[in-house]
Amino acid sequence: MKILELHLTAFGPFDGVTINLSQGNQGLHIIYGPNEAGKSSALRALRQVFYGIPVRSADNFRHPHNKMRIGASIRHNNGDILEFIRRKGKNNTLRGDDDETILEDTILNRFLKGIDADLFSTMFGIDHSDLVKGGKEIIKGGGNLGQIIFAAGSGITSLRNVQAELQNNADALFKPTGKIPRINESILRVKENRKKLRDAQLASGDWVKHDQALQGAVENKKHIERKLTDARTGKNRLERIGQALPIIAQRRELLEDPMRFASAVLLPDNFGKQRREYISELQIARNDQEQARTNIRQVQNDIDQLGFSNQLLQNADTIESVYQELGGFVKAIRDRIHLQTRMDILRSEAKQTLRDLRDDLTIDDADRLRLSKKDTLHIQELGSRYERIVTLLESTREEIPRLEHDINVLDDKLAALNTPRQTDRLSLAIDRAAEYASIEKQCLEDLSEFQNAVQSLEIALGKQTLWSGSLEDLEKLLIPSTEAIEVFENDFEATKRIIQTIKTDIKNIQDRLSDTLKKKEELSRNLSVPTEGNLRSARELRDSGWHLVAASLNEEPAPGQEINDFIAQVTGSTDLTDLFTAFENSVGHADEIADRLRREADRVATLAKLISDETDLEKKLAHSKTEHKTAEKNQEVIALNWIKQWTPAEISPASPKEMRLWATRLNDMAVRFAELRNQKNRTESLKKTIDTLRHKLEHVFESISEPAPEPDETLIDLIKRGRQIIDKEKELAVIQDRLLNDKSQNETALSESRIRVQVNEKELSVWQNSWEQAVAPLGLDVNSVPAHANALMEDLKSLFDKLKEANILQKRIDGIDRDASVFSSMVSNLVNDMARDLTGHPAEKAAKEINHRLKETRTAYSKIQTLEKQINKEKLRIRQSAKTIMEIEAFLKTMCEEAGCKDYKDLSEAENRSAKRRELESDLKALEAQLLKLSAGASIEDFVKESLTVESDSIQSNIKSLSENIDLLIKEKSHLDQTIGSERTELSKMDGSARAAALAEETQTILGGLEENIENYARFRIAATILNQAIERFRDKNQSPVLQKASSFFSRLTGGSFEGIRAEFDDSGNPVIAGIRKNGKEIVNVDCMSEGTADQLFLSLRLAGLEEYLDKNDPIPFIVDDILIKFDDIRAKATLMALAGLSEKTQIIFFTHHRHLVNLAEKHIDPSILVTHTLTEKS
Repeated sequence: MKILELHLTAFGPFDGVTINLSQGNQGLHIIYGPNEAGKSSALRALRQVFYGIPVRSADNFRHPHNKMRIGASIRHNNGDILEFIRRKGKNNTLRGDDDETILEDTILNRFLKGIDADLFSTMFGIDHSDLVKGGKEIIKGGGNLGQIIFAAGSGITSLRNVQAELQNNADALFKPTGKIPRINESILRVKENRKKLRDAQLASGDWVKHDQALQGAVENKKHIERKLTDARTGKNRLERIGQALPIIAQRRELLEDPMRFASAVLLPDNFGKQRREYISELQIARNDQEQARTNIRQVQNDIDQLGFSNQLLQNADTIESVYQELGGFVKAIRDRIHLQTRMDILRSEAKQTLRDLRDDLTIDDADRLRLSKKDTLHIQELGSRYERIVTLLESTREEIPRLEHDINVLDDKLAALNTPRQTDRLSLAIDRAAEYASIEKQCLEDLSEFQNAVQSLEIALGKQTLWSGSLEDLEKLLIPSTEAIEVFENDFEATKRIIQTIKTDIKNIQDRLSDTLKKKEELSRNLSVPTEGNLRSARELRDSGWHLVAASLNEEPAPGQEINDFIAQVTGSTDLTDLFTAFENSVGHADEIADRLRREADRVATLAKLISDETDLEKKLAHSKTEHKTAEKNQEVIALNWIKQWTPAEISPASPKEMRLWATRLNDMAVRFAELRNQKNRTESLKKTIDTLRHKLEHVFESISEPAPEPDETLIDLIKRGRQIIDKEKELAVIQDRLLNDKSQNETALSESRIRVQVNEKELSVWQNSWEQAVAPLGLDVNSVPAHANALMEDLKSLFDKLKEANILQKRIDGIDRDASVFSSMVSNLVNDMARDLTGHPAEKAAKEINHRLKETRTAYSKIQTLEKQINKEKLRIRQSAKTIMEIEAFLKTMCEEAGCKDYKDLSEAENRSAKRRELESDLKALEAQLLKLSAGASIEDFVKESLTVESDSIQSNIKSLSENIDLLIKEKSHLDQTIGSERTELSKMDGSARAAALAEETQTILGGLEENIENYARFRIAATILNQAIERFRDKNQSPVLQKASSFFSRLTGGSFEGIRAEFDDSGNPVIAGIRKNGKEIVNVDCMSEGTADQLFLSLRLAGLEEYLDKNDPIPFIVDDILIKFDDIRAKATLMALAGLSEKTQIIFFTHHRHLVNLAEKHIDPSILVTHTLTEKS
């Protein structure tokens, strides 16, 4: 799964913010936000969008709960895309992207692969507190390999605490030799109570008498309770009737009223309010109508007082046009003065210029000196050419001596240089050797380390005592696989648990059987308890005696021996010879047993239960013993098969657990030896290649006459010396090429300069001929320079420009005079038509006055229009008021018809009569409601009839008599309750005293609590066992791949300070993790690591566990929250690059408050992998 977008629609400080996480294949996304920018809120949103916003959310400070929204767009590995919104709530919080379609939460299972919220947070997320806690756990646990690998793979940082808590909880419940734990204490209390219970049980003697007394008391109590109920019912009836009689009298008075208001019409509740509103609105409408008429008269008077000229309005456009031109007219008169002055000055200056050039010419003859534009441009072009030709000629003549000197200097330098040597073969040899130069020293160190590592393995191999041989033999050793050993270990453990369980069952059955026999013996010892078998035997004996008596009565012969045997069985002796007496005794004995079975049914049932339990327990005991023998045989078979597994290796095995550890160590040794052998082969191959490259370099040095290498010179030294030679020869060749190139360029430049001198001299001669012809019209000769000609042409240009400007000014003055004449004519016409009183006034003043009169006329006209609109508005107001008056009068007429009056002024009296009738009816309903409540379910009329049959004066005396009778019955009932309690107490003593009952109840309570504690103890013990087995299985399964990946991560995260990690063994033989220093010779235990290094070790294991998961499962995004707070820049950079590498397999989302981490990532991580996002306070 990949998260494409996170929508912070309304969450925390965010409002409509979207974080685009779609860039890159998976990508390392760094989300940076300064303090208060909402980084923590965005992190919570990323988790809660999948699993729901909690009931108590800390992100509702800007948006209320019902408005909180977050959303996401995610992509499945098959390409399916899901867009959804999560809202705050209890139910149906997952919605489609339209925020209306309800989605089931199970739709996310396909994307999340069934991962719940806790697993998502622990396995696919890590923050700084997790990192620190994990590092501390590694140090506290001493580097326990199984715990570390399991914690890193699952993301559980406090695994040791979980194990310790399970053990402590179990010990708090039960210890085999303890007394204080709750289960131990409860067992002791149960044993003590059972002993006390046996001592407290009593024998019964008067059960029948007390039982008859109890039954009589119960019957009498029932009779008293019936009489008590009848008395209370009668008392209650009289009390209700006594309360009802006054109410009945009030009701009768209301019903017997002459009905003065029966003719009153019941009006609606809002009738009066509506009437008052209509009358008020009627008065307002009439007032409005009168006010409108007054306003019309006043406005019409104002119109009559206003006057205006219609002729001015009709010619308004003409007047405004003339007035608009007035400004131009005034400005033109002022401008004419300035224009006349400027024209006179220009003509004077032109005359002076002409006198300076040709004093024999007048202004009218000036055109004789005017040049054509073509002649002017030709003279200017010749002047430009002259400057260029002279400049080129002079510079070229100066350049020739300098070039000749430079050529001589370059010849001297070339003569002093040596010839460069060819270095192509040397460069090729160095390029080939450079690939191996950096590993030459490492090869020698690796060969030395190989011997040391092999020696360490041989020492470790020699320490174990189960098998002897070399490391080469170890690789060929045939021993069972770890999985097979684990199967045997599980079989041994399972068989052992079965045998232990069976033994426990046998002991429990024996204890229960012993307890049953003791109870049976005690029951029989206190008083022999008859059984159904005793009754059958007694009745069979009685029946056999009856046959003998019947035979005797019928005078049938009966064997004397049978009679004697019968008598002996009945009396216990043969002294009694009376058959009939013996028969009578047998009948009495059988009846006595039957009576005892009836009277002592509980004790009989208890004995029968004990006998049945004894039989069942004996069967269970025999079955359990058979199972025990079978289990022991299975254990022997498993042990034989276990020994056979090790026969090919000629090893006498210990327990599977010990052999699993032993086999793991030997397998690790074999794998390590194979790795070392492969490493040695690679190293020797590299050394051979290095020696070959060294010989090639020696031959090349000899070919270019360089000294042969010294024996102590390394390949790097030879490469360095060769590169110095190449650089020196290249520098010499570059100097020689540069000198030759400079000489060639100078010689070419010298030749070109001599040619340019000849060309420039010829071009100057041609120019002089053209110049002579061009300046002749100006009166200049061939020796005049271009500057003289240019000055003369500038004076002529000034002369003709002034004459031209003076002519233009004259035309403007003529135009002003024409416009002034037209304007005066227009004003004169307006005066003659509309304002003859202005005749003779200047045009400017007349135009202003006429325009002023037009404005006053327009103002008056506008006021008249406004007043006329006001009159129309008031007329409309009169019509609307008349309509309103008609409507209200119609409504009032309708109300009169409803109230039954002729004029609306009588409506008030009708309202009063209606209110009085409504009040009487309400009182009657209230009285009847009270009677209905007292009637006890009867109708009001029936209850009234019943009440009227009772004499009101006798009610209180009858109630008092019934109360006294009730008190007597209550006392009698209380006496019977005491009798019943006493008899039941006596009967309870037949099965034990009150102390026995209390002990039995207390024992049951203890047993109830004991059952719960035993279940909890079993749960804790099973959980601890399952967790430990899971840790071991996870370690066996993942130790090798996870350790290899973690070792690589650890080397990178520590900046090369550690070469990696590997499995070692502590003093107890338990596998632990240790760090390997860069040279591979120093082993560092975790308890010797700094806290920062332990944090990096835990992070390496977490990343390795995650990578192992990703190798076997679809990717799930990994969320990282500011874990680099205490990392220096080197290790922070290494961690960021490790996360970038991991992002090729899954999406990594890294949250941080620190800007320098963003800069560090942007500097060292490929931009195609890294994507940065910035949260701002404005977000």
